[in-house]
Amino acid sequence: MSRTRPASRDEFVAYCLRRLGAPVIRIDVAPEQVEDLVDEAVYKFQYEHFNGSIQAFLPFTVTAESKTKGFPVDESIIGIQEVLDSGIVGGSSKFSLQYQLTAPAYEYALKGGGMLTYMLQMQYLETLKMIAASGKAQRMRYNRHMDRLFIDAVNLEVGQVYIAECTVALDPDEHTQMWNDPFLKRYATALIKRQWGNNLRKLQNVQLIGGVTIDAQQILTEAQDEIDKMHEEMLLEHQEPILQILMG
Repeated sequence: MSRTRPASRDEFVAYCLRRLGAPVIRIDVAPEQVEDLVDEAVYKFQYEHFNGSIQAFLPFTVTAESKTKGFPVDESIIGIQEVLDSGIVGGSSKFSLQYQLTAPAYEYALKGGGMLTYMLQMQYLETLKMIAASGKAQRMRYNRHMDRLFIDAVNLEVGQVYIAECTVALDPDEHTQMWNDPFLKRYATALIKRQWGNNLRKLQNVQLIGGVTIDAQQILTEAQDEIDKMHEEMLLEHQEPILQILMG
């Protein structure tokens, strides 16, 4: 991958620092701070940008434990919109109806995709939802910080399969093209720039070799303006597909 098209976390960090002037200018942000800010940028991208997550239907099979303690939910799942009773009991082989209905969507969720594949996936999910809708929607409780899904059905039968419509966050270390997303690169760079300004402000105006002075407040102000504009851009331009899913 070229220097301007990062494909790993290390390449991504190096790209952001170069955008700020490194190595010509020393960027006074500790490596630990940079790592925190990259995590913050990725987190926001996963939760709010339509290319940071994908919709999938995932199966949850009732066990004796899940009847009372709920279903464990993978940390990559950042939202559950609906739970449907599939009407299926048992059957986990590749030849079962459960596998045929749910595995393709799950595998796709792990692979990710852009806008074209997004539209194709939406068509597939709508078809799958029509099939699954032969069962009744179930009352459910879910909180991401608990990583547990509770289905409030009258009778939970061991082996019964429920299908949950979920939002799955994409992992950039697995889907490495995410590191080259233009919005993510700009946003992380702006976060690092703001931290740089905050760090320098404690030293007031910083003078470099040759007598050049860095205005900490100007760096901080510019970074905050960039971040504010990107928050607005995210809201207006990069959330529509997700909103369509939630409102559909």
